[in-house]
Amino acid sequence: MPEYQIKFDKTFAYEVESIFKQNNARYGYPRIQIVLENKGIKVSCSKVYRYMKLLNLYSNLRIKKFIKKPKENKNMNRKFKNIVNRKWNDYKQDELWVTDVHTFLAIKVMFI
Repeated sequence: MPEYQIKFDKTFAYEVESIFKQNNARYGYPRIQIVLENKGIKVSCSKVYRYMKLLNLYSNLRIKKFIKKPKENKNMNRKFKNIVNRKWNDYKQDELWVTDVHTFLAIKVMFI
């Protein structure tokens, strides 16, 4: 990170700190920037971020991580014929093997 000097504006720093404390340390730099714009102070997010970093102001809320969910396959809703009809005793040993095909379809869709 390059070292550079920032012209430290005490009134702006006080404004950022007061907004931060009024909202119980819940606001981060994007929200504080919006509040400042609503007050008529036009400033960039990066400037608010730098001042918050200099003043050691960090929001208490954590950022929730985005979890990508796999899309459902349109063929998953297709109904298959029930050949066995749960009559297990009508078949000899090792004559009928049954599995859940939906799980294989879902796994195949996710990795292809």
